[in-house]
Amino acid sequence: MSEQLKKITDHQCESAPKTYDDLKVLFLNCTLNRTPVLSHTEGLIEVSKQIFEANGVQTKVIRPVDYEIPAGLGLDMSQTDEWDRDDWPQLQKE
Repeated sequence: MSEQLKKITDHQCESAPKTYDDLKVLFLNCTLNRTPVLSHTEGLIEVSKQIFEANGVQTKVIRPVDYEIPAGLGLDMSQTDEWDRDDWPQLQKE
């Protein structure tokens, strides 16, 4: 984060109209790189994450590429003949 952007966001966070500690943010980093390979998208998410956290918001970052998420229209594709595993239902609970 640039120094100028940091000053602006620090000022806005310090003078926020109320607290947001009752909120949670889930970032889905849709990079094609599996963890721990560097993701430029993660750098952009990190800037937003810092702003949310400065306002008391809980954050979590997930890379869907690290999970088994089969293509299809079913709510749980592991219930079909084509797929043995589907992590999407658990991710939806996040």
